[in-house]
Amino acid sequence: MVAELLRLNVRLTLNSLSRSPRRVARAVLESAVILAAVVALIVGALLLGEMDQAFARRVVIVAGSIVSVAAIAVPAFAARVEPLDRRALRGYGLRPWRVSITLVLISFAGPALLFIVPLAFLPLLVWSDSVPASRIIGVGVLLALQLVVSWRLGRAIGSVLNPRPRVRVIVRLLLVAAAVAAAAFLALTLLPRAITRVPAAQFDWALRMLAQAGEQGYGAIVDTLAVTPLGALWAATIPAQLGIPSVWARALPIGVVTLVVLGVVWHLVVRAAFRSTWRTQAVRRRGVPGWFRGFPATPIGAVTARSLTYWVRDPRYRTVLVFLPLIPIVTLLAFWVSGMPLQWGVLIPLPLMLLLVGWSTLHNDVAYDSTAVWTLLAAQLRGRADRIGRAVPVLVIGAVLLAVGTPLTAWAFGDADVMPIVLGVGVATLFGAVGISSAESARSPYPAPRPGDAAFQQPELIGSTGALAQVGSLLLSILTAVPAIVVAVPWLLGMPGSWNWASLAVGAVVGVAVLALGIRVGGRAFDQAGPELLAFTMRN
Repeated sequence: MVAELLRLNVRLTLNSLSRSPRRVARAVLESAVILAAVVALIVGALLLGEMDQAFARRVVIVAGSIVSVAAIAVPAFAARVEPLDRRALRGYGLRPWRVSITLVLISFAGPALLFIVPLAFLPLLVWSDSVPASRIIGVGVLLALQLVVSWRLGRAIGSVLNPRPRVRVIVRLLLVAAAVAAAAFLALTLLPRAITRVPAAQFDWALRMLAQAGEQGYGAIVDTLAVTPLGALWAATIPAQLGIPSVWARALPIGVVTLVVLGVVWHLVVRAAFRSTWRTQAVRRRGVPGWFRGFPATPIGAVTARSLTYWVRDPRYRTVLVFLPLIPIVTLLAFWVSGMPLQWGVLIPLPLMLLLVGWSTLHNDVAYDSTAVWTLLAAQLRGRADRIGRAVPVLVIGAVLLAVGTPLTAWAFGDADVMPIVLGVGVATLFGAVGISSAESARSPYPAPRPGDAAFQQPELIGSTGALAQVGSLLLSILTAVPAIVVAVPWLLGMPGSWNWASLAVGAVVGVAVLALGIRVGGRAFDQAGPELLAFTMRN
């Protein structure tokens, strides 16, 4: 069976080259790029072996963790179908466990032999003088197995996502964001040593600051990666005297357990492909466009789907996302120009980003709807459902910003204990902005750019421009975060006590209360002033 499947795998690989010239050129180009990356890593490993071992340890763990993620993320991103479908082997009376093992073994005869195996044995080039080769080779075999199984799982995920374009787009966006974050993290890891090779006149204070942060701030992160499934086996190749003994002693067992878990998951995937299926009656959903297919047929689900459509298609909403990356740059630049400590400046960007997301479009979303408000009144939609549905996309975007920005802010501040404060202030800011905006939008709408117009193209109107509504809703949104900030001040001043956790509790309570109150007030205003709102949107 192994010989036949190996022969079939080779034939499928050769058949993949019998395509149109364009596809062949694309496949060759992709392979050349990956091969060039592998060659660059080999050269980098040789150079790394000549540097001090503490720096080499850091780079091996960080780069190895990124390779472990890429082994499953890259095929999940690029794979369309499985060349050797597991279900095609079901009719030959083969056992699933034999097929799962065989598919892993024959993978070494394909691209894995050129790309994955060299990566697994890169530590042999780095630690050739300080670690016995037998141990590195043994761990390298385990690493090769882990990467191949991960690659197989990634291809299975890619083939499952292929017929689901909406889910595939979301997964790809997440993978691209993860790739950018990983590249930035690796660059910051290499910066302290790379910057010493550049003449001092060619880099300024900013690069020096980043280099100092890289030297001082990565110890805990590297030790954490060393005992995670991503970097355990990579850490097992490092000399024991370089790291924390407890971390090094746990690395190999954690890596072995990770490999076993991946093997079990792969076996379950193959076993699921061998399970009998029954024909089911397809249920066709006609006349349900876009995002509405993915949400329940309820008033809140309908408004949520429509709001998500706005965020995806309407340039007035997308403009908000364009400004988000500029906030940290402008804020930190202002702190640097004014001479204030950057350690305190890093606490500012995340609340500002959450305030922008929660307030910018939601505080006047009724005006943004234009003539679409009549559909809500004709359907006799309750104002509470309208307020909640509009808030869902904003809360989702804010939750993503909190999940990514909170640990980054704590790392930049230099103390993980600041995370409860950042989270408490962030939750209060986001929930407060959404709650205040939900109430203000239904109570005091003002003219807004029409659908299809640019975000800053205002209609020509005589009278009020809504400055009072904008300023009032913005100030109230900022005031919502004040209690959490006040409670956090003693901790920031170094006073003893669990003030950071108290700030989180106060921020969560105040934020949830303002959100609930704002949705209630806005829903009631929407119910009472429905005809007036319809007349306003049709006129403006």
